[in-house]
Amino acid sequence: MRMIKDFIIVTFFALSPMAAHASECDKFKAIMIQDAAERQEPLPKFQPTRVKSLEDASSQSFEIVMFDDVRATFTCWSYDWPMTFIAEATTADPESISHAALLATMGFRSFFPGRGRPAWQEAIATRDRLIEAARSSDSKASEIRIADGWASCAISSDGTMKFKIWSVG
Repeated sequence: MRMIKDFIIVTFFALSPMAAHASECDKFKAIMIQDAAERQEPLPKFQPTRVKSLEDASSQSFEIVMFDDVRATFTCWSYDWPMTFIAEATTADPESISHAALLATMGFRSFFPGRGRPAWQEAIATRDRLIEAARSSDSKASEIRIADGWASCAISSDGTMKFKIWSVG
């Protein structure tokens, strides 16, 4: 029941006239919450951190709390545009990797809201292309250009996966 209530609130916010004036970072958060509600996953909570980017001392960073087995962060430029999104499995356990992969897919759908929201299939294909390229490379890492930025996937020696999306500023 709470999931339905949260979904209604998020949908109302996304469709309200105020949303048209929301920053791109606020749109990212709203899309992430909406995607989680639609997929009946735990709703992400964005907790501010004290981490500042070296490139932008006025940037804002958030820890994204959604799954216990994934570390996720989101940083915004001082002018309210997404800077980085990172989702990293904390173990090589298939469930942890699956949770990190889900967050990465949601990130692909949310990171460049001004460019239009890609369909789930497109976001999944991007994620899977990164994973496959990382698995087949000697360095166990891959990187591709997307929209106004880049995306990467790295597989550590213990089998954990880390996804990153970043804008060029």
